[in-house]
Amino acid sequence: MPGFLLFGLSAEGYAVDYAQDGDEALWLAENYTYEAIILDVMMPVRDGFTIARSLRRKDNQTPVLFLTAKGEIEDRVRGLDVGGDDYMVKPFSVVELLARLRTAVDLAKESADIVMLEKDLSALVDAVVEGRRNSTNIIKYIKMAASSNFGNILTVLGSSAFLPFLPM
Repeated sequence: MPGFLLFGLSAEGYAVDYAQDGDEALWLAENYTYEAIILDVMMPVRDGFTIARSLRRKDNQTPVLFLTAKGEIEDRVRGLDVGGDDYMVKPFSVVELLARLRTAVDLAKESADIVMLEKDLSALVDAVVEGRRNSTNIIKYIKMAASSNFGNILTVLGSSAFLPFLPM
């Protein structure tokens, strides 16, 4: 199975590391940055549930997809409860796995972007309240942010009477 999965992921352009057991998987996840982690529940030494729980406790928000033969409802719920972002049961479709992987990675990137935007907007509001920036700089900043991936979020803010008062 690992060879088939590694080939499929590599063929889609993913760089893939493979762990022989749960301890190695946890070490890799704690020492390297990944866009996503695919875990089997029944790994030797340390199971996938334990790894996911450990990563979340250390605030590692890398998307975790469980890919396992354990398909009971209780297992699926446990996988999600310990911090998994998705849960697939073997046998599986590589096409479906790739779609779920893309979705998990995209959602994680969007979430990180939103957190960054929240921090930037909070700093901007603080600066406006404290009077450290003039309106020209505020407009410039909002135009820059609106041209990024945050356009939809700023559009929502604009409808709440924040943006319409600023001359463009």
